[in-house]
Amino acid sequence: MTTLADIAREQGVTPQAVGKWRDLAVDKYGELTFEKIGKRKEYDADAIKKILEFASQPQSAPEQSTPVPAEVQIYDGNHQVTLPTPQLNNGFALDALRSETDVLSYDDPLTLAQSVLAQNQQIVGAMDAHRQQQVQKLAATNQALQTIQLSNQQLRDAAIEYKIDSRVQGAQLNQATQQLGAAVAEQQRLGKPATVSALSSES
Repeated sequence: MTTLADIAREQGVTPQAVGKWRDLAVDKYGELTFEKIGKRKEYDADAIKKILEFASQPQSAPEQSTPVPAEVQIYDGNHQVTLPTPQLNNGFALDALRSETDVLSYDDPLTLAQSVLAQNQQIVGAMDAHRQQQVQKLAATNQALQTIQLSNQQLRDAAIEYKIDSRVQGAQLNQATQQLGAAVAEQQRLGKPATVSALSSES
């Protein structure tokens, strides 16, 4: 249960404003339910809801009459003086308006730019061609290097094998030569004719 004063404190308005809301609610819904305790009237929740319904409605302000302004007449007066139209120059020199510093420019910068672009394209093309030549030369060089390295390895292997074979064959040849010399010496010794002294002693 709540009194009108409680509603005024909660809404931050005067009790008179809440009383007007109550009167509007009574006009719309009829008598509101309340309980009288002494001199206080405490309204139930339904009554408070109906009262607060009118809290959000703007209060109509008394109409004020709009004053009608008195008609005023305005005069231009005689302060304005009309001057004759001045004579304008028919030509102007821009050098009088420019800075005294010389301005440098090319006669045809676009043609110059095209020439530079053409040269740059030729330079880029030459670099690409040279780069391609280097790529081909590098590939050929690597291939030649691999071929020579493989051949050198084969040569080293053959040299090692040759050294071994030469040593063995040389030893065998020396032995065979010595044996051949010994055989020849033996043949010479066995087939040597007898001397005169040897024949005399035998007779």
